[in-house]
Amino acid sequence: MWLIDGPFDGKTPGVVDFAKTKLLKSGRSYVLGRKAKVQSQIVVSHPKVSAEHVSFIVGEHSTLDVVSVVHLHEDFEQQSTGDG
Repeated sequence: MWLIDGPFDGKTPGVVDFAKTKLLKSGRSYVLGRKAKVQSQIVVSHPKVSAEHVSFIVGEHSTLDVVSVVHLHEDFEQQSTGDG
């Protein structure tokens, strides 16, 4: 499962100065757009977002795919300073 943050499900068109967290399940497809045509659609109520702006699929993953963000940051720091 994954989490996505954004100005979702707003009641006032054009107002996007808030954030809501949504849970995305592996193996499912989602549509992000301005109008909710299906229950799983992620809605951003803004005139620059089309009715069905983008669709994406959350891929499957295992515990082997999960890494610590702290470790990734440390690896990047070492590579950019030449210490590793």
